[in-house]
Amino acid sequence: MKSRVCLLTILLSIILFVACTGKISKKVTDVNTGFAKSTGKISGQVTDVNTGEPLHGANVPILGSNRGAAADTNGLYTIPNLKPGSYSMQARMMWYKWVTVNDVIVVADSTTTINFELAPEKIKSEGVRLGPTGKLSGKVTDQQTGKALPGTNVIIEGTYRGASCDTQGYYFISRLAPGTYSMQARMMGYERVTVNDVIVVADSTTTINFELSPVIIKGGVKLGPK
Repeated sequence: MKSRVCLLTILLSIILFVACTGKISKKVTDVNTGFAKSTGKISGQVTDVNTGEPLHGANVPILGSNRGAAADTNGLYTIPNLKPGSYSMQARMMWYKWVTVNDVIVVADSTTTINFELAPEKIKSEGVRLGPTGKLSGKVTDQQTGKALPGTNVIIEGTYRGASCDTQGYYFISRLAPGTYSMQARMMGYERVTVNDVIVVADSTTTINFELSPVIIKGGVKLGPK
């Protein structure tokens, strides 16, 4: 008799456990599904208005926030997990005029497409020389992971000279007048890094590497390459 009671107790315990597990799984599924449907996305392409060529490395931030993305090799970008509402966006690229689009509507569980066409900007002559010149080159990486940061903008402060990093994180700035410069590396979702007293020598290449630290934004979400 005691053995039968024990057996019934065990069976009841198993049934209750399975029932509770099912409820918990359903709750988790419901929560995840609800989250997915409560947000939307913005995506699109950034191109040169004259040639139609994709602008790899163009930054597309959402103004007034820390959200944004960098265009890939095809000029495509995607910004996920956005709350429904109205936003202002901007496309930024070295050597091009920035373009702003207002009243971008994001709808839950949908993708809003915004394409940008950027016009080349007239370049000032600071830092350019027709005589003997030097070059700057280097690599930009994530300080924590060591991974390359393609699309990072490396500028020479006080001028319009600079470059965007390629898919391996390398940049190259040529035809610089010999002298001393200040440089800065900028990437969406990372702290900017400035290097002063960079010396450029005629007929030589000066190597300056950058390590950028990720910016931690609200909720512990880190913006930048995974």
